Amino acid sequence: MRGELEDRIRQQADYAFDSKALEATPGTYLVVTQDWAEGDKISLSLDMRCRLVKSPDGSPETAESFRALQRGPVVLARDKRLGGNIYEPVEIEADAEGYVALTPQPPAIHASMQFAVPTVGGSAFPVIDFATSGNTWSKESERVTWFPRPGQANPAKGINE
Repeated sequence: MRGELEDRIRQQADYAFDSKALEATPGTYLVVTQDWAEGDKISLSLDMRCRLVKSPDGSPETAESFRALQRGPVVLARDKRLGGNIYEPVEIEADAEGYVALTPQPPAIHASMQFAVPTVGGSAFPVIDFATSGNTWSKESERVTWFPRPGQANPAKGINE
């Protein structure tokens, strides 16, 4: 059966069709037009290292006071149900390339994944996947994906305090 598979490439990834590498460039679409047969396989390998994300170009100046975390395609979030002040400024420990060494943890609440995020100074705070964060529709499940940095103007200060 002849058919076409189209996938938007958002980040660097390795694609293969029946073990043959396919060229995939972030910001483009990968299109595979093929006479498909039973047993054909397309594989996808993503870089699942966690990276520290700065605010996008063109963001307001106050956005420089925040960082986010992304593990492969998954955005991570602080969830109030995990304890601690989710608005507390933190300096996340990252290597020179901006990668963060997360420590996997068993989820303390219903979540697909949970990690401890190291901070400069040796402490850590918990995060879960954004998709399952804050899903109780109550004040107990507040969440943030942009974490305030210490020593910066903090527009989030005073929110829900």
